Amino acid sequence: MTYLNEQLIILLNRTVTHEGVFTDLVHWVADKLDIWIIALLLLWFLYRAWQRQKASHRLFCFSCFHEVVMVILTGGLAWGAAGLLKILVATARPFAVEALNIVPLFIPNDPWGFPSGHTALFLALGLVTWFHDRVVGTIVIVLAVCIALTRIMAGVHFPLDILGGALVAGIVVSVLMLFDVHHIRKQA
Repeated sequence: MTYLNEQLIILLNRTVTHEGVFTDLVHWVADKLDIWIIALLLLWFLYRAWQRQKASHRLFCFSCFHEVVMVILTGGLAWGAAGLLKILVATARPFAVEALNIVPLFIPNDPWGFPSGHTALFLALGLVTWFHDRVVGTIVIVLAVCIALTRIMAGVHFPLDILGGALVAGIVVSVLMLFDVHHIRKQA
């Protein structure tokens, strides 16, 4: 498994030449797209809450903001769980393994790679969004996959780091959906 993990990172990292439009796009998706997704997703859910608030004809409708709370809670828990696991597992990033000779497009803030916090965060956001809005959720899941793939190409994550982040996202969303009264009520 380790051999396959290393061969995949080498293969994908070699597609990035460290110059040119494609490399710039990979760098932007891997390192800059994240803040745009978070901002636009929060604005989308705040807009939906505001629409429900207007339709409720009440001074303040707490349940109208349920989705906003779920998105923030899901993102925070996924990011936090991945961060805690990174500290506990302490697996080096690909560019830190000298034998691989990986040159990263950028240096992340933390030295640990497993699990990918970006994958955990954005896949969790995509999944929880999908439960509330299938179209927007699908778009966020596709963007999460793009971020994960480009972070491998950028040389900052192994493929197993990405799988670990996806597992964290799945667990966090599953647990939250089990306890989400609104979601359970919708399914019944």
